[in-house]
Amino acid sequence: MGGIVGKLLKFIVIVVGLLAVAYGALSTLSDRRLAKTYAIDVAPIEVPTDAAAIARGEHIYQTRGCADCHGPDASGAEIVDDPILGLANGRNLTSGEGGLGGQLTDTDYARAIRHGVGRDGRGLRIMPSEDYATMADSDLGPLIAYLKQVPPVDHVVPDVAFRPLGMALVIKGDFAPDAEDIDHSAAVPEAPPEGETAEYGAYLANTCRGCHGPTLSGGKIEGGPPDWPPAQNLTPDTATGLGQWTEADFFKAIREQTRPDGTKLNPVMPADQFAKMTDSE
Repeated sequence: MGGIVGKLLKFIVIVVGLLAVAYGALSTLSDRRLAKTYAIDVAPIEVPTDAAAIARGEHIYQTRGCADCHGPDASGAEIVDDPILGLANGRNLTSGEGGLGGQLTDTDYARAIRHGVGRDGRGLRIMPSEDYATMADSDLGPLIAYLKQVPPVDHVVPDVAFRPLGMALVIKGDFAPDAEDIDHSAAVPEAPPEGETAEYGAYLANTCRGCHGPTLSGGKIEGGPPDWPPAQNLTPDTATGLGQWTEADFFKAIREQTRPDGTKLNPVMPADQFAKMTDSE
């Protein structure tokens, strides 16, 4: 009996040792990738100060996905807390305790939003800057103007902390900073005129690509927890996409979070924010 117990304990020690080595390797390799720095030549951005521009900036904040990660009041919010994936929170952007407001310059905001790079030159973790890399100055300026005067909220937000699966996804590239994939030297295009056009819709749809994919064909949400349902295919495909939807169906889905068949949208979808879009948007 003693021999069996001894062998079992030895086996347990070996397994624990192997797990410790594997964890150490994951931690080292993921930290190495996250430590990469980027020397970004941030294009100057004109930030307006008038009330109309600030109101425009608030609208952009509330309807382009910012509030989904940073909270409706910009004080930070939990994105995911998964035992094997990790803990991810949107930072507090206000000037309250734990917030970044008051510390960031206009250039810092532009570097973070468009390029996904922090003040230390490292790629920001879980910041979907690839969705905002082509945001026009006419939108980015008002957005920064709004963030600079948002009311302070005291909220100390825990740092992003990757756990084993999250570390593996960092190494694989799924959780690597968006800064790795952005063309930092690309010229930022002007926004198309606001209106019911395919061009303006394509400009707005950049915000959707983070979850629905570069072609908007849906599928597994990159970097999301294993239990997240797949994103909807938004293309005109009649089998799995929106090919049979009417304009009224689309409006109902966004405004009421309900599909034409009466089922609710994917709970991961921040439809309550997109519901605040204007009819034209």
